[in-house]
Parts: sequence; structure tokens; C-alpha cells
Amino acid sequence: MKYNSAYLKQWSQEVSRHFPNLSLPQVSGLATWSFGMMMSRSSSLTQVSECIAQVNGEKFTNARQRLQQWYRGRRRTSPYPGASLAFDIS
Repeated sequence: MKYNSAYLKQWSQEVSRHFPNLSLPQVSGLATWSFGMMMSRSSSLTQVSECIAQVNGEKFTNARQRLQQWYRGRRRTSPYPGASLAFDIS
């Protein structure tokens, strides 16, 4: 994912540093969600999406769809319908 915000990009690097076993899509999703939750002070999909859309300079619907696909464990571009991005953080 291309981040238009230096703060979001920096946060993504921090997430990657603390969770080195995560794939890039997992880091991107986790960083985007956690950054949006901190900035919006909410865990609501709508409020986090609004925050990310504003910070990243993108449409609300695009941010919402990407976040929703990430937390549901599916990527629209996956060659495997219903493929999960599940991971073990133990």
C-alpha cells in the first residue's frame, strides 16, 4: 500500500519492526487499523475509515472497503476465494 501520510508510513515501519513475522499485507492492515483507531479514538469501522481516508487523501469508500476486507481476512485480489490472512501472534 502506498501511504500518503508520513505518519502512517512511520507507524507501518514500527508495526513491522515489532512484528517481524507478519507479511507485508498483514503489516499494512494492522498498521492502518491501529493508526486509524488511535487518531479517531474509536474502533468503529466508519470512524476509522473516515480518518484513514482523510489522512491518506483517498475516498472514504475505498478506505472502508480495504479495512473491511482486511479484518474479514479476505483480499479481493486473492486467487483463492475465501482465503484467510490469519496469523499466530503467540
